[in-house]
Amino acid sequence: MGACIAVDAASRLNGRLSRLALLGAGETLRVNPGLLADTLKRPLDAHRFIAAFGHGTGAHFGGAESPGLWMLGSTMALLDRCLPEVLHRDFAACNEWEGSESAPGVNCPTLVVAGAKDRMTPPRAGRALADRIRGSDGGAGFVTVADAGHMLMAEAPGAVTRCLRGFLGAK
Repeated sequence: MGACIAVDAASRLNGRLSRLALLGAGETLRVNPGLLADTLKRPLDAHRFIAAFGHGTGAHFGGAESPGLWMLGSTMALLDRCLPEVLHRDFAACNEWEGSESAPGVNCPTLVVAGAKDRMTPPRAGRALADRIRGSDGGAGFVTVADAGHMLMAEAPGAVTRCLRGFLGAK
């Protein structure tokens, strides 16, 4: 959802951004109707599904870079703190979002980073978004992070940081 907001905002800022990085983003962010309903009717089931489906397979087997971190449990703990109405509203907004409307208005250097094993927003959706962005240099860059799902910032923080540092020119 953060990427949706960032794309929409960037398209309205008329080149006033120096750079834009979008993580786990896609041209569309369709949400399964059953999951959308579960966010209100069966929140615990929705949380379990989001935690399991949102992470790449490595996270299911203790693949955290930070020792002792249980990524699925951490995700469940965060989701449990969210009111069902809020999660439902967030997912409904994602489901309705159309990047094809605002992405062409983004005219700054942009990088789209996708988890190679993202099942919520597959890499093809991130590539489609990158292809829609005009950017100031003829389009957006697109990279995938190996073995990461939609929760790529938690699953592969080192790889994501390297992508962002490379894009931002940081050392």
